[in-house]
Amino acid sequence: MENLQKKALFFDIDGTLVGKRGFVPDSTMRALFRARELGNLVFINTGRTYKLALCAAKRFETDGLLCGCGTEVTIGGSSLYEYIVPAKRVEDLKRDCRLMAFDLCLEGHDGVGYSENLRTPEAKRLADFTDREGALFKDGFEHEFEVNKFCIQADEKTDLGAFKEEYSTDFDIIDRGGGFFECVPKGHSKATAIEYVLKHFDIPADRAYAFGDSTNDISMLKAVPHAVIMGDHDKETEKYADFITKRLEDDGIEYAMKSLKII
Repeated sequence: MENLQKKALFFDIDGTLVGKRGFVPDSTMRALFRARELGNLVFINTGRTYKLALCAAKRFETDGLLCGCGTEVTIGGSSLYEYIVPAKRVEDLKRDCRLMAFDLCLEGHDGVGYSENLRTPEAKRLADFTDREGALFKDGFEHEFEVNKFCIQADEKTDLGAFKEEYSTDFDIIDRGGGFFECVPKGHSKATAIEYVLKHFDIPADRAYAFGDSTNDISMLKAVPHAVIMGDHDKETEKYADFITKRLEDDGIEYAMKSLKII
């Protein structure tokens, strides 16, 4: 029987729940706690893979962690679904990051590895961030691990045309701006993670709410009837939003949840 009372709430991490330098307003913590107290289900739905997501998620009480743009679904601490990129494609990427001149980030359940001799400042910054979060394999690709998705950082030396020709058949290549591309296995997205959860808990789609701010949130914003974007957001997300809330720093999560009568 469908659960007609519970709402399912899906939150991006970066820029939505967590701001710059890890800032989380007390109002956000209060709003999520109240939502669950009222019997609703709260999920983090993130582009981060599990180990990196867990570093941020442990600050919140949730009902599940949806990771790597739908490549892993974890509920109650148990992984119910995980997609692994074929080992052959991982080896292709390790080769092509040298041949096509891009910095490569391989992301998996157990951690994140970066290619050697990073050239771009943004890739170096992200590697440093991943290290601070405790999810970086310091031996890079020498560490053998299963990969769920990957990102590349391109610059003027990158053969981006060759990269897209080679990988667009089996990965959705999301342009995050500034030469940064998030690459997700076909058939996976934040939307497919939502579909999995709604089916698992037998919650009708019209009781699903998504909260995001960036282009990799578009699939989940399109997947629900109640799509909320933060006051600071990527322009491309606006046409998919039903509600634009205040900035995170201005209690945007709590404001949206009160305005939409979730809490």
